[in-house]
Amino acid sequence: MFDLQKEIGEWAIKQFKTQNVYSIFQHLLEEMAELEDALQNDHPDYIETIKEELSDCGILLFDISDILHIDLQDGMNKKMHANKYDRE
Repeated sequence: MFDLQKEIGEWAIKQFKTQNVYSIFQHLLEEMAELEDALQNDHPDYIETIKEELSDCGILLFDISDILHIDLQDGMNKKMHANKYDRE
């Protein structure tokens, strides 16, 4: 997953020359609104539409993580460990 995060970060730098964390976050909010719409409406390609919107959100999360030099996979592993064992 870290390799994918790096690939997304490199692609985003080339694609969006003047990006910053806040602008990416704003874009993420827009994509989340599109995901919400997809979940609430009966699109003809319901699953494919949701898959696309989830992917857009994931790409933006990976991009933010890459800019901030955060290993998102490591963070998610630690969070899942805490969710599983620290709350029992």
